[in-house]
Amino acid sequence: VVAPVQAAEAGHAQPGRTAGGVAASGAVLAPAGAGVAAGVPSAGAGGAAGDATVGRMTVGGAAAGSVVGGAVASAGGAAAGALPPGGNSAAALRQLAGLWGLTLVDGDPCPTAARANLRCLPVKGTLEELRLLDRPAMLKLHDDPAAPNYVLLTALDEHTATITAAGGKPQTLSLEALTARYDGEFTTYWRAPRSWRDEVRGGDQGPDVDWLAKRLSQIYDLKKPQENQPLDAPLRKRLIEFQTAQQLKADGVAGPKTFIRLYQLGGVQEPRLR
Repeated sequence: VVAPVQAAEAGHAQPGRTAGGVAASGAVLAPAGAGVAAGVPSAGAGGAAGDATVGRMTVGGAAAGSVVGGAVASAGGAAAGALPPGGNSAAALRQLAGLWGLTLVDGDPCPTAARANLRCLPVKGTLEELRLLDRPAMLKLHDDPAAPNYVLLTALDEHTATITAAGGKPQTLSLEALTARYDGEFTTYWRAPRSWRDEVRGGDQGPDVDWLAKRLSQIYDLKKPQENQPLDAPLRKRLIEFQTAQQLKADGVAGPKTFIRLYQLGGVQEPRLR
């Protein structure tokens, strides 16, 4: 039985069905053998889909960034305090990329990250949806409607959240305080080989459909499917069954959230909320 996750496939802005950017030389790959064990595409399948122990990779220039770190304020002390001042979205997305072992030093973060097979996933949803998606993310705050602030969310439990403003230290505050200022929009990353589309539908054919068919056959203990087959009615039925079990939008369209959940069930070690 596949354990459910309640992150709905609906509610995210689809960036289109085109494949991601060109793979950068030296992209981080899964360790030897990890792709087979977890059902994750290797470099031969068009790029890295995930990794267990990521090393640092720089895109856009020399390494200059650092991963979020530092001391975290106690939940009791921060619960009644104000949020730290936020930053701009580009700075927050660069900081988020650091959790994936990627240093983005210039340019628009989303297309720059796409060169390393790391794609932006903008979502309109609640903090509860983000908790269930289990991904660190950039949050948009509405303290000033004329100039929204952006912070990085790295941990979330029933009562508290840990956020970091660009260039600042992590701070833990009450979930109530964060919810009061949260604008309802977050952006996270998901990894996919350069040849994959952002979503695959009935009748589609290609490496992303091959991986989807293989992964679902592993989950449901079925015979290994043939390659280069379309997303036909039987495969779509199996996909809908999986989406229903995971409490995703059961429409037979495999989008980023479906792929994310397939990765998670395969044991791919990607950044998660603490």
